[in-house]
Amino acid sequence: MQWNATRNAGFSPEGTEPWLPVAGDHETVNVKAQQADPRSMLALFRRLASLRRTCPALSNGSYRPMYTGDDLAQAYLREHEDQRLLVALNFGPEPRRLDLSKAGGKANLLLSTHLDRTGHPDLRELPLRPGEGVLLSLEH
Repeated sequence: MQWNATRNAGFSPEGTEPWLPVAGDHETVNVKAQQADPRSMLALFRRLASLRRTCPALSNGSYRPMYTGDDLAQAYLREHEDQRLLVALNFGPEPRRLDLSKAGGKANLLLSTHLDRTGHPDLRELPLRPGEGVLLSLEH
């Protein structure tokens, strides 16, 4: 990730030739430009890093894949002590609805890769947009 929109993207002072080329989109895709955007890739990374620090199931939990019945969708459970998390991913170009009711419990949406969803989705028909991933907390 570039740091800012300057000629060398914040990696080296003006007039210095960086040893690697600067990305062509550095004027718009950089930390400084994304800091104030609550739906930027930087915001997503920060939310994911925070959840990994605060949710033991993500760092220390067991991994159990779930059958989705769809080659372009994946889901799995991460469990640690009393924490149960469900990750559902749509790798396809079309929206999908997954039946993940076998995970059990009431779901609370912790994070969507689009950073625009909250609530308690129905696991019998979990909607996922193209390229979307969600992280859900499950109550026992």
